[in-house]
Amino acid sequence: MRNKASKAGTPKRRWRQWSEQEARKALAQFAASGESAVAFSRRTGVSQGRLTYWRKRLDGSSLVLGETTDFVAVNLAGVRTSRCLEIVAAGVVVRMREDLDVGQVAHLVEAIGRRVGGAC
Repeated sequence: MRNKASKAGTPKRRWRQWSEQEARKALAQFAASGESAVAFSRRTGVSQGRLTYWRKRLDGSSLVLGETTDFVAVNLAGVRTSRCLEIVAAGVVVRMREDLDVGQVAHLVEAIGRRVGGAC
């Protein structure tokens, strides 16, 4: 199948999804190049957006790279916990302590209802 020509007369590149292995290889080449993202993108034809997406997606996946993760014990003896209520309406999320006065919660719910027009 032939690539369609763009308005400028040059062939359009067809987008193809990368595998994780291809992304890691490209990110390694980018890191080794010492170039800015703009320069690397121009030279290789890889979009900056694709580099950013894969860098974020692979960030923190050190186990795949053969590294180990250390776990640290945290003492929670002095930490107080309380349960929370959550109200979600029209993209607004309100979290509050469960032990709030019922009247205050009712007032808040009423105000949110007026604000979002009854949409949930």
